[in-house]
Amino acid sequence: MEISVAGVSCRIGEVEILKDINFRLESGSFAAIVGPNGAGKSTLIKIMLGLLKPDGAEAKILYDGVDVAEVNKSRHWLGYVPQNYAFDRSVPITLDEFFKITCRAEDGDKYNSVLESLNLFKLKKHIMGGLSGGEIQRALIAYNLFHDKRVLFLDEPTSAIDIEGEALVYSILNNLNKERKINIIIISHDIDAVLKNVDTVVCLNKTIHCMGGACEILEGSMIQKFFEGHRGLYQHGGCHHR
Repeated sequence: MEISVAGVSCRIGEVEILKDINFRLESGSFAAIVGPNGAGKSTLIKIMLGLLKPDGAEAKILYDGVDVAEVNKSRHWLGYVPQNYAFDRSVPITLDEFFKITCRAEDGDKYNSVLESLNLFKLKKHIMGGLSGGEIQRALIAYNLFHDKRVLFLDEPTSAIDIEGEALVYSILNNLNKERKINIIIISHDIDAVLKNVDTVVCLNKTIHCMGGACEILEGSMIQKFFEGHRGLYQHGGCHHR
């Protein structure tokens, strides 16, 4: 699905959060939005999801030429996995029950298949509050997959996950992107993970400073220059082609 962002700016009071954001992502892309803390990354994806409105009537967010408002009204293509999924862990709801709130009886085979594909089937009867951070992330990805989302946004998808869990999550995301052709857009500070997994990097700090292929950005030293003077740049071990 081709994604187009044009003329997006955002102010909150006197504070400029985003200024004249313009870019396009090809159908089937796996993209990362990177930038220092306070760069406007989360605000940008919330605008792309239609959860926030940008300033000015000229701003456009299009998915295959369809405005985001129409997408959310009738097409429901967009999925979102937040950085922290807040819920009452004392509520005795199982993973099975969590899904079946919106699962019809006739969807049983599809439901089981989705859980199997994300290595969650064995956890169906587990209480949600007892799942690890990585298991919760996979459950939220599964929920979006079950509902046939065509674009999946993830905000720091592995920030609270160990190395093994991170590898599994990225393996799942790569599979969804390659095999199912789902557009993946992540926010991440982990430059090494970004360069190993994504095909497009958007460097954001209120406005777009650079954008291109992951290896292109790395080999031109643009990432280092972009993050110079900011905390949160993680060291990387070189460019890895997907």
